[in-house]
Amino acid sequence: GLAIAGILVCLSPLARSALDFGVLMVIAGAAAGSVSASSGRLVVGWFPAEKRGLAMGVRQAAQPMGMALAALVLPWIASAHPFRDALVVLGILCAISAALVAAFAKNPSAATFQASRKQSVSPYRESTLWRVHFASALLVVPQFAVAAFGQEFLQSAKHWTPIGAGRALAVVGLAGGAGRLIVGSWSDRLGKRLTPMRWIAVASTVAMIVLGFVVGASAGIVIVAVGVSSVISVIDNGLGSTASAEIAGGAWAGRALGVQVTSQNLAGFATPIMVGAIAGAYGYGAAFLACAVFPALGIFAVPVKYEKSSPNEVSEGPQSIAEQPANLA
Repeated sequence: GLAIAGILVCLSPLARSALDFGVLMVIAGAAAGSVSASSGRLVVGWFPAEKRGLAMGVRQAAQPMGMALAALVLPWIASAHPFRDALVVLGILCAISAALVAAFAKNPSAATFQASRKQSVSPYRESTLWRVHFASALLVVPQFAVAAFGQEFLQSAKHWTPIGAGRALAVVGLAGGAGRLIVGSWSDRLGKRLTPMRWIAVASTVAMIVLGFVVGASAGIVIVAVGVSSVISVIDNGLGSTASAEIAGGAWAGRALGVQVTSQNLAGFATPIMVGAIAGAYGYGAAFLACAVFPALGIFAVPVKYEKSSPNEVSEGPQSIAEQPANLA
């Protein structure tokens, strides 16, 4: 997936029309989407339950760190060189990542997941996993709203330069990556994924409400509000992915992670359309306030009763397979 994405992005400057360019970007994005489910399944196969939250946090931290790198580097490249040069840089990074995966990312052996294949009853017969996916999709709305419009908001509403806004968001991205590590480690110590996820939903709701009300304040207050909402909105992702894999069990972990990521991406696809429409009609304050509705709904969607009623059930499937020596082969 990374190799295909790298090739297509490198070829995109050769596109002769906006349609050709769009088609290449869609296919490249679909190819790069393979990373999420497959890397999540590797984490499930490599690490036992008591370390899996932190491990998934490391994996999830890659996204905001990648956004931080993009926010820092791409505006500088695009301002000093043609736009196509920035795209080529992205393609090269994808190709380098593909080479690193081929060299270092070892698949868990077939025996690692063999035991769980005997329990092939679909976990989707009950509502728990569906609720995790739904809650994760709701919680991702503030993340995509700030990610998609944060730089544009700072430039158009606060008159920051592209490079200045990019630097600020790069710092925010690094903080978001660190937050995912902290939350992942917290969930390991707590032995739960869904309870922290609900608390983050509460915090995300409050952060987006505050951001919606301070958009007209000074630049310093606004960047703090943008930064806090950005960090809070990204730190739950690892919890949702880990919970999905653990609830599904080894035989269904890959599929569950695929559904998890797809549901989040669908929400992410719709978010800029919604935010753009509301911001265009009523301003950024109203748009950010509207985004607060989604994590507020997520508070009730997170199935925390699952952990309370079955505290050991979450880790029975994947934990039993992750403890085998074959994981580190």
